[in-house]
Formats: sequence, C-alpha cells, structure tokens
Amino acid sequence: MAFCLDDWLDPNKLQQTSLQLNYREYPDDFIQLALMENPFSWSEDLRAQWLKVLESVALNRYPSISQQLLKQKLCHFFNIPDDYFVLLDNGSNALIALLLRVFSGEGRNILVPSPSYFVYDRLARQMGYQVSMVDLKANRELDLNKMLNNIKLNKPVLTFIAYPNNPTGNCFNEKDIEAIITASCGLVVIDEAYYPYSQKTFLEKIQRYDNVLLMRSFSKMGLAGIRLGYLVGPKTIIDTISKLQLAFSINSLTLATADFMLNHYDLLLEQTQTVIQERDRLKSALENNFSVLPSDANYLVIRSNDLSPEQLHQHCLAQKILISNISHVHPLLKGCCRVSIGTPAESQLLLNTLSMPGMPLCLVC
Repeated sequence: MAFCLDDWLDPNKLQQTSLQLNYREYPDDFIQLALMENPFSWSEDLRAQWLKVLESVALNRYPSISQQLLKQKLCHFFNIPDDYFVLLDNGSNALIALLLRVFSGEGRNILVPSPSYFVYDRLARQMGYQVSMVDLKANRELDLNKMLNNIKLNKPVLTFIAYPNNPTGNCFNEKDIEAIITASCGLVVIDEAYYPYSQKTFLEKIQRYDNVLLMRSFSKMGLAGIRLGYLVGPKTIIDTISKLQLAFSINSLTLATADFMLNHYDLLLEQTQTVIQERDRLKSALENNFSVLPSDANYLVIRSNDLSPEQLHQHCLAQKILISNISHVHPLLKGCCRVSIGTPAESQLLLNTLSMPGMPLCLVC
C-alpha cells in the first residue's frame, strides 16, 4: 500500500489556525518595530567577552540536565522564595506547550481573556482543549464577573493572564487577578514576559496561593535570540511538570549566554530604562495626531483618525519601517497599529516618516 500523508493526519488539528506568526522576513536595512524586542545591541568589548565564554563550551557534550547553576542564579537575582522552584525551557511558547501537555485531558477547559497572547488559545485548541475566551471591558480591564462566572461553570484547568497584557499593553487590576486566583480550582499562570518594562509583578504575592505559576522570558529584555523562558512555582507543581519535559531541553550555548548576561545584568537594566524613557517620549510626540493607549510594555498601541491601519502600515513599510497592523485581532483594537519602541534614532525616523508630504500629520518631538 502506498503512503498517503492524509491517512495519518488529524483533520481537526489541521483546521486550527497556525502557530506561526503571520509575518515575513525583511532585509536587515529595514527598521524592526514590529516584534517588541530590545533594540539595543552590545558593545564590542562585551561581545568579545561573551564570545570568550562560548569558546569554553564543550559542544561535544550534552548540556546540564538540571541547569542547577543557572536556576540558583535566577533565584538570587530575582529574590524567588526559597520554597519555590524554577523550570527552564525554550522561551515562553515552549513553557505554554509544556503546561498544556502536562494538564491535558478529555473535555478539559482553559480560560483566557480576549484579546491576549495568541499562543494560549491556538495551541490549546490544537491540543484538544475547550477554550473559553472572555472579552476585556472597553477600558482594557478584565471583566471580573464574566471571568468568575466562567470559572464556576467550566472549572478551567489552566487560566492564562498576561501581566502586562499583550497586545493591549496594560497591567490588569491586581485585585481582579487575585479574585480569579482565589476562585480557581485549577492553575492560574501569570505571564510576566513584559515585566522589565512594567516593573509590576506577582512574585511577592505567589506565596499566598498554592495554584499560581509565574512565567517570564529573557526575550523582551534583550536576549530574544537565545530562546529562554522560566516558570516559577511551588516545588510539588514544578517537580510534576518537569517529569514530562524533554531531557536536555536547553542547549549549552543558551545556558552559557544567560549566565553571562546575568553577570552583566546592570547593562540590561540600563537598556530597559532607556526603552521606558523612549516609550514615554514617543507617546508624547504621537499624541499630537494619534490616539495612543497607555502602555506598561515596550510598545505603543496607536490609532489614527485620518488613516486606516492598512494605510499607516503600508506607508511605514514603504519607508522600510516595520510596524504591526493589529486591527483584525479584536474589536477592542479596531483601527489600531502596534509600534515597538526602538532606539531614539529609530523613533525619530518613525516620526519623520509620519510627517512626510502626503501624510495628514505634523509631529513634533
């Protein structure tokens, strides 16, 4: 019998939306303001030091299976409670996939505010979960009553809350999140990928509860290329999750790079502070002609009264500036584009582009 690919594929899974970003790569001379990255590179001296560290990595040997040294350093740097454990994986997406795999089961439900990070619901649907999406209120806050009613009705095994939320850029009301945690019989995952730019965290509060996991990433602070994220939670939960994790999941070069940069953490903090300052400066300049949502992250959500998001996106693209049209994501974001915070020079080029002849704008910074 001849092999036929369709005979072995689940059509229900194939009908799900792809997890790949609807994004094409552009040449290096384009200004990247679409992926919420840290825009700053390293000095030549620091890069030379890092390469020296990588030279000592034994590529013929498997990486540490426990990653204990890096975990201990993370606990020290971020004051993680002594009775809490850390689990590392290849970025937040891998951690989300691991959690969904560990807690999967027939008829199980997860709860996600909407709009939020698209991977939560897309990956959950691919894994067979029932996904409850609860719309945010018009002020971008959680609809607490609807969230609590959903928890009571569906008993979600996992509730994902991005803090700050992506793509709206705001931190939800803490009391609302705590009410959700208290009402939940399942786990609540607080995704703090953008913590470096909000400086708001549930880390100090997680010891009050036995059903909270904290998820963070190295990506937004300046190490997107190494794909490293970590999960913080009670020892019993982290131990259980780790049993279903693939062995040697973090490669040696990633471990060495993360360890190296924690030794230079002051640089990351300095770059983060510069991004925050640039975010506030860019927001003030854009407010002359755009509606700009307040942001706790490293991006701004903007809406023009004169241009459609498609026109704005295409105008920037024509000038080799990449921004995101997020108007289609959710009715709350209708007419909106998202702009990552770049370097001061990149921000100025963006402002210049939006002030070009043919644009009904006049931006002053």
